[in-house]
Amino acid sequence: MSNGTNVSESAAARYGVDESNPITDELHAFRDTIEGEVVLGDPNLAEIVRLRLLGDISGPMRNTLDVSYCWGRLKDGTPVRVQLPVNQFPLGGLKGALVGMCRAAGVFGVGLRLFESEVISILR
Repeated sequence: MSNGTNVSESAAARYGVDESNPITDELHAFRDTIEGEVVLGDPNLAEIVRLRLLGDISGPMRNTLDVSYCWGRLKDGTPVRVQLPVNQFPLGGLKGALVGMCRAAGVFGVGLRLFESEVISILR
């Protein structure tokens, strides 16, 4: 849209959902250059660029978040999809669950920038 309105924000308002960190033009461009996939524990993975989680505001699954996608960048700068060993997280205790996942994969979430404010996006 050229009127300056964030499409995600207007859609969120229209459908009554809550979204943190809507996708940006920069992230759209990043997505369009992704060249492959690695696992979270890959030693060539330099950083997590975006982790998109989806949840339900009500209903039986309201306390869980499903992984929609995870994108990262290799040490040589190559954009990649990151295959996580977990595909669902608890809404309460998300950070602890992410730390546990990283520990089990033998990586440090902080070192991969996973906990930077702009990385995790949640749509509920």
